[in-house]
Formats: sequence, C-alpha cells, structure tokens
Amino acid sequence: MVPFLPLLPFFWLLLEVAGFVIVGRAIGLLATLALVVLGAFVGSALLRLQGVLLLRRLQSSLEAGEPPAAGMV
Repeated sequence: MVPFLPLLPFFWLLLEVAGFVIVGRAIGLLATLALVVLGAFVGSALLRLQGVLLLRRLQSSLEAGEPPAAGMV
C-alpha cells in the first residue's frame, strides 16, 4: 500500500484552502463566499435530484421483476 495515502485528505484540504485564498484575492472575499454558498446549494440540489432519480429507477426495476443492484452501481 502507498505510505502517503492516509495523508491524502490532509493535502487535499490544504489545496482547497489555498484555492480559496487565491480566488479570494482575485475576486474578493464576498464574491468568493457567494460562490462557495452557491456551490453548496447547487451541489445539494444535484444530490437530491440524483437520489430521486435513483429511487425511481430502482422502483421501476423492482416492478419489472429485475434485480435492482445494476441501478445502484
């Protein structure tokens, strides 16, 4: 196993914070915060939409008598 794999989330966090700092300097604090909040709302809406679509596919496959595992993958 790769020895630095457990540290990957920490490095990802550092890169994300550095990205926020760079974007914040380029477009300003309020615009950066607005983009972060907008991204959170869009991401939440997409997760909800995909969850509903998955449940509909699972329900239709169960009604057709097919195993639902293929839809979940």
